[in-house]
Amino acid sequence: MSEQRRPNTLSSEATTSTQWLILPLMLAVAGILAVAYSVGTTRRALDSRDRVVLDQYHREGRKTPVRDDIVILGIDDVSIKLDSVWPEDLEVSQALQQMQQRYPYPRRVWALLADRLFQAGAKMVFLDLTFSKNDPTPDDDRLLHEAVEKYSGKLILGAKYDKFQARGMSQVLLAAPVEAVVGPGGMAKHHVGYLNFFTYGDDVVRTLMPRVTADKAEGILLGEAGPPNPLEQPLPHVTIALAEGVQPGSSQNLPEPVAIRFCDSASYQEVSLHEVFVDSLWKSNFHDGAVFKDKIVMVGAFATHLQDFQRTPLGEIAGVQLHAHTLSALMAGEFLTGAPWWWIVASLGTGFILAWVLIVAVRQPFVILIGLVAVTVSVYYGCAWAFDELGREVSPLPFGLALNLCGLTGLAGNYYLKLRESRKLSRFLARYTSPELVREMMRDREGIYTTLKGRKMMVAVLFSDVRGFTSKSEQMEASDMVRQLNEYLNSMVAAVVQNRGIVDKFIGDAVMALWGTVNSDGDEENALNAVRAAMAMRRSLAKLNADWTNRGMDTFQFGIGIHQAEVVAGNIGSDSPHEKMDLTVIGDGVNLASRLEGVTKEYGVDLVVSEAVRSKLGGAFLLRSTDLVQVKGKKVPTDVFAVLGEEGTQRPPGLETFEDGVKAYRDGRFTEALGRFNQAADEGLGDTLTHVYQERCEHLIKNPPESWTGVYEMTKK
Repeated sequence: MSEQRRPNTLSSEATTSTQWLILPLMLAVAGILAVAYSVGTTRRALDSRDRVVLDQYHREGRKTPVRDDIVILGIDDVSIKLDSVWPEDLEVSQALQQMQQRYPYPRRVWALLADRLFQAGAKMVFLDLTFSKNDPTPDDDRLLHEAVEKYSGKLILGAKYDKFQARGMSQVLLAAPVEAVVGPGGMAKHHVGYLNFFTYGDDVVRTLMPRVTADKAEGILLGEAGPPNPLEQPLPHVTIALAEGVQPGSSQNLPEPVAIRFCDSASYQEVSLHEVFVDSLWKSNFHDGAVFKDKIVMVGAFATHLQDFQRTPLGEIAGVQLHAHTLSALMAGEFLTGAPWWWIVASLGTGFILAWVLIVAVRQPFVILIGLVAVTVSVYYGCAWAFDELGREVSPLPFGLALNLCGLTGLAGNYYLKLRESRKLSRFLARYTSPELVREMMRDREGIYTTLKGRKMMVAVLFSDVRGFTSKSEQMEASDMVRQLNEYLNSMVAAVVQNRGIVDKFIGDAVMALWGTVNSDGDEENALNAVRAAMAMRRSLAKLNADWTNRGMDTFQFGIGIHQAEVVAGNIGSDSPHEKMDLTVIGDGVNLASRLEGVTKEYGVDLVVSEAVRSKLGGAFLLRSTDLVQVKGKKVPTDVFAVLGEEGTQRPPGLETFEDGVKAYRDGRFTEALGRFNQAADEGLGDTLTHVYQERCEHLIKNPPESWTGVYEMTKK
């Protein structure tokens, strides 16, 4: 039969025609991408996507080594409230007494801090503060000025470019330390640096501008620069001032701006500022100041209400921590360079060419998809390697877009032609067989060939039947009976199909449905889908009954039985010339499912499943033990369970007591079982199933059996 099997790929002629069809489409996609990267609006949107990937490299890639000589003192909530400081510590510390007065702290606090740190041997001290207004107490400004003069070049202060509105116009001014602190001309003399980290578009700090003039800062903050002042000297960033103080020449030949390679996000945890002034902590935690010897001490805000936090690729970190990251990168030379100008052009061109090669050389769509994914992942990690080892921020996005969009366009062209061929074949075959079988034939022609000849399969089988429909139909007009039955069957079929089942056949008002023949999701999922369909049938019937009641019509009640077993599946019917065949199943498992539907009549329940199904359900449904029955025509008993509802359904009162009664009943302890069933009925579970057990137990107590297996033998279908 091998010569009758058709291959899954297109013929060589069709493939060639597809290639010529999709080439202009792929070129069009590449052209659209090129235009998108050339136009300002779309280029900004694409660049923002680039930043998402590059920021991920920052988070997951190689980091700048953490320096042991950087210590951060935090102006945190504890240092501002000072509610944890003992009164005796306050009495002996002038600095703590001053800190307790107000925030911003009096200037003498910083003078006292500088004295303590430098006397302990600190190499540099940086105050992440601006001092742009005079202190209410002039003497405090004088004390800080004396400290600035005394530690000139080692005590670094900050200035900040701020944007504000004046007379309806946006302006930028430099908030710099007042003369009372640095003295006339002290900005340059005492190594004051600017504090800003300029951002571009999304308020995420990624770069450092090593030196900036006022007009350049205005251009960055306002989007347009003021007139340049040729006499103005650029102000260095505070980290540049610190780096030059520690290692002269370390900031030479830096590009502007320069991308920062950050340290690990957990680096440079702060020490609460107030601890420096608590003598007991100074001795125990700081070893009489030895901790600060030859250290760069950075002081900045961490208190929540001060809001000095910056967004970075690593997340939000305090401004002074960002300075520490930047200083570490400066000292280690760990800065990044961006992609060269030709990177996007080369990426788009290479992506298009490689996509075309895959489409032409590989004819299996799945292999092409694997190739696209493999190349995309390789380029992603290649760019990650460039970030780690070469210090290059190059995004894989342009290449990935070109490769995948062009590749998917090529696959779509191939798929369109193949789909057109398949639809023609499907329409032809549908004239002679069922739609489900046609779909399976188109999906797996060789597999369905085996099914046509019959094969064993694990299948979930559902039988449903309307209670007393025959007697009802005798009292109805034929047209009314057909109309109501069709309404019922429409809803039942919809419930089956929506839960991935197929309706095998109708037997009068009965429905037989299957899971696992044409489309199998695995034994466990097939069982779950069968029960889900039954639950949907239950809900649909409730809605139908409500509607029929409003219309003055009789309502329906049904019973459903579900079993899962290995059966024989095959396409059974008549051959030529009267061609009519259906894919169906035969075997003991099918018969048992039908018998289970009959079990519902005996116990007054509407939905039961076998042990084979129950074992696949896990905790997805609330079940109730029904019986261990030997259905008519079977020798092996079957454990049967009633389905009460889906997971989360409230357990009915008395269910646990009932289950205890079933266990006692099967163990032959009939008196105990009867007591349990009576108790369950008193608790609210006095339904037909409970009454069945009560009557059985009363009978068995009066007529004890010689041998007991707990099996109930059904005498009717």
